[in-house]
Amino acid sequence: MSRFQLYMLNNLGGFFILGRKILFLLWSTFGRLMFNLLDWVTPKRRKLVIFAGCNGDAYRDNSRYLFEYALENTDLDAYWCTSNKSVFSELSLKFDGRIISGRSPFHLWVFLRASTIFVSHGEFDVNRFFLSRYKLVIALWHGIPMKKIGWSRKDGEKFWRRQTRH
Repeated sequence: MSRFQLYMLNNLGGFFILGRKILFLLWSTFGRLMFNLLDWVTPKRRKLVIFAGCNGDAYRDNSRYLFEYALENTDLDAYWCTSNKSVFSELSLKFDGRIISGRSPFHLWVFLRASTIFVSHGEFDVNRFFLSRYKLVIALWHGIPMKKIGWSRKDGEKFWRRQTRH
C-alpha cells in the first residue's frame, strides 16, 4: 500500500464525522426554517402556555410550581414539556393529557399554538426547534444575578455560540 492509501484508511473516520456534521447542520437549518414558517402561519392561543424545566429531564424547580398553580387556580391551558420518557409516563398518569414531548403530531400542534413558554434553566429546557420569534419565552430563574450573564455579557454572542455547539 502506498503512503496515501494508508493515510486515507487511518483518517477515513474524520470524513464520516465531517459528513455527519454537515448533514446535521443542513437538517437543523431546514427544520428550524420549516418550523418558523409553520409557527408564523399558525394562529396562537393566548391562554395556551407550555412549561419546562431542568433541560427537559426532570419535573421540578420554579416552572413545576407555576405549572401546578396554573392548572389549579387559573383558566390557562397549561402543558408540561419533557424529553425524558420515564418523566413523561409518570406525569401522564398524574396530569392526564397535559404532558407533551414534541414527538407526536398533537404535541407539535400544541407547540405551534402556544403563545408563551416558561423555562427554568434556559432555552434547552425545550427542543430548540420549537422556539421562534413568534413565541414569548419567560425564564423563571432563581433570582436576579449580581453579574452579567448570557446576552448581557460583553462577549455574549461568543458565549452563546460556545454553549450551543454540538
